[in-house]
Amino acid sequence: MDETEFQPERPLPSHKRRLPYVPPVVAAEPIRFFRSETHSALLLDDIQTAGMMRYRYLLNVFEKEPEDSSLIVACELFAGGPDYAVGLFTEEGHQTLGPTNQDWADEEKFCARALHLITERLGIALVEVNHRRPWWKLW
Repeated sequence: MDETEFQPERPLPSHKRRLPYVPPVVAAEPIRFFRSETHSALLLDDIQTAGMMRYRYLLNVFEKEPEDSSLIVACELFAGGPDYAVGLFTEEGHQTLGPTNQDWADEEKFCARALHLITERLGIALVEVNHRRPWWKLW
């Protein structure tokens, strides 16, 4: 496995997860890392899933472990494409936000929207951590 590839070693059993439904990620590449005083977040790219749903990006917000997500913001390929939608995975389940368009496939536009949604939903302000080490070596 490439050291930049994200693969949870021990996924939490579904009854212990905070979110009732999460994207069925098989593998992904972490490309950006964000932090606040209470939470961390990983922006994932090159996402491979076990299901039919396809994602351009996933921004996974968590307190301690990436497998125990507090919120996930997704750039979802909408109805087979070419448009994308922003989706939210919360404690209440999954919801797709409109409007759909190709702009969400742009990393900067997606991140700006995702960080705004995270602030609205969780009341936290995440900032990007610029570092030379892979995120998993920060602890």
